[in-house]
This record gives sequence, structure tokens and C-alpha cells, in this order.
Amino acid sequence: MIFVVSILSLILYAFKIKDWKKNDYRLNQELSIYLKYLHYLTITITIVLLILELQIKGIWTGRIVTFIALLSGIFYNLFAQKSVLNELEKTYFSFLSILPLIFPLFLLIPLFGMVIIFSTIGRLFSPYDKIHYDDKNLRIQTSFVGVLAPPKILVYKKGLFFEKEVENLNFPEEIDSLKVEYKKDSIYIHYWETNYDNQVVKSEIKISQ
Repeated sequence: MIFVVSILSLILYAFKIKDWKKNDYRLNQELSIYLKYLHYLTITITIVLLILELQIKGIWTGRIVTFIALLSGIFYNLFAQKSVLNELEKTYFSFLSILPLIFPLFLLIPLFGMVIIFSTIGRLFSPYDKIHYDDKNLRIQTSFVGVLAPPKILVYKKGLFFEKEVENLNFPEEIDSLKVEYKKDSIYIHYWETNYDNQVVKSEIKISQ
């Protein structure tokens, strides 16, 4: 059902793009300038955070910034005044406006195309499956990582404004429960899992604060 709705939406969008010059409902020049710089700000934040492998504190905060960057770029030509753009900016926003029409071309790649599309959408719109633990310093959650991969348990250390995933932790795919213990300069994550012999086993992971 979602796939059919997406295809229909893309068809309507394609017709709208074709006749974008006929759109009478446009922002004035001042708002068009504000929208342009809002896009530049949010896309810069998104790219810098990706490079630094950080995310803004909060599960949805960074994604909201990314959504604003994408939507303000993709729909700029439809609702803003192009007179406030120079030639390079016109080319840039024109390219962004056709991105929704390019993205479905991945479906032409057998199997992997669909995997890429649904994995990307899943990671963007479903940031977590379950939160196991959350306090002011740490968040432990099970997250969707891809269509062909099982959910993964991720640990995020929180700072004042940002948080970062703690990498290379050997968590199993599923756990029954966990407990977090703070000791001096280290954090101990105790977790319990049921093994193949149907026995509950306790394990421990240590990370630095």
C-alpha cells in the first residue's frame, strides 16, 4: 500500500515539476531569501554531523534538521522566487527538485535497488525499535540498520548538545534485560540473554565515561 501511494505521489510530483512556472502560490522575495538560507544552514549542519559521526542530542532532533534540509531544497523551485538566486544556486535547486524522480531509479537494480531504498527510508523514519535504557549520559536502543540485516543494539554517549555512538561493542542481536552501573571513570553495562541451550547467561561490557 505504501509503495503504491509513493508511486502515485511521484507521478503527481512529476506533473507539478513540469508546470512549476505556472504555480501562482509562491513566497514573496523576503521569505524566499529566508527559506534559501534556512536550507543552507540545515544542510551544512547535516553534512558536518555526518562527517564528524555525531548527531544532535535527542532521537528525532537531528532527523528533523535533515527533513528541513531535504524539503526546503526539493520544494524550493515550486514555492519560492527564483529571482533571489544566482545562476549557480538555480542549478543547485533545480537538481534538488528532481531528486525524488531520480531516487526510484534504484528500483531498476535487481533486488539491491529495493534494499537500498527501503533501508534508507527505514533508517530515516524509524530511528529505533526499542529503548532499553536512557538517562542524561547514556542511551541504549535497538535500531533498524537495513532490510537484510537484523536489528542492532546501539549505545549512544550524550554530551551537552550532541551524542555519539559507541562503536565496536559486541552486543548480541537480542537481550532479555540489562542494567547500567557507573563506577569512577567507567560505565558497566550488564545484560542477560538466553543462549541456544535455553539458559539465561549474564555478560558485561565496559566503556569509558
